[in-house]
Amino acid sequence: MVANKAAGISKLEDLKGKKIGTMPGTSAAYFVNKLLASVGLGSSDYSVVSGSVCMKTPCGSGTLPQMITGKQVDAFGIWEPAVELGAKALGSNAVVFQDFKIYREVYSLYSTTEKLNDPKKRKDIVAFVRALNQTLEVFTDTPSKVYSTVASAVGMDASVVEAVWPDHKWSGDLPADLLDFLVEEDKYLAKADNRAAVSKADLAKFIDPSVLAEI
Repeated sequence: MVANKAAGISKLEDLKGKKIGTMPGTSAAYFVNKLLASVGLGSSDYSVVSGSVCMKTPCGSGTLPQMITGKQVDAFGIWEPAVELGAKALGSNAVVFQDFKIYREVYSLYSTTEKLNDPKKRKDIVAFVRALNQTLEVFTDTPSKVYSTVASAVGMDASVVEAVWPDHKWSGDLPADLLDFLVEEDKYLAKADNRAAVSKADLAKFIDPSVLAEI
């Protein structure tokens, strides 16, 4: 999360009564809620303003980096690289809040039971995941080799890719607490979506370690 020091913000508690940008109904909104709850702020203590991401400057109208410099929001929480772009736009007025113990974004790969049960397609899936894991050493030890490639693929500037790279952890494995993480996040999203939360047993069905076991 990045905040504007010029709005009187130097610590999380200062966000009380402020306008906070995010994308409601997403994991980013969950992060905002959980981060502010860590200092005793509930959803009624601040205003949520909807905005969109920006991958590369110049950031257009309605994107969160533009909204914070235009004083439509006092802070925003969203995925990178928008936070980095917002911080760069604010310059010395940028205040960044981050706590990996409170929240982290988990990247995932999706398939279907049908495809995993198809021997040929399963072989291709396993080969794809194996190839991804072969990049771990480069991503961890010599990431400068791939900054330009990643930037080109996702529409970012290489310098911004480099700046946000340390915020990402490349493990190539399933976190031990992944199921608990999904349960907690789904409870928040279920409330926001006005639906029943998915049971832990049903969420567990989305996690399949068998492909990794074959690598």
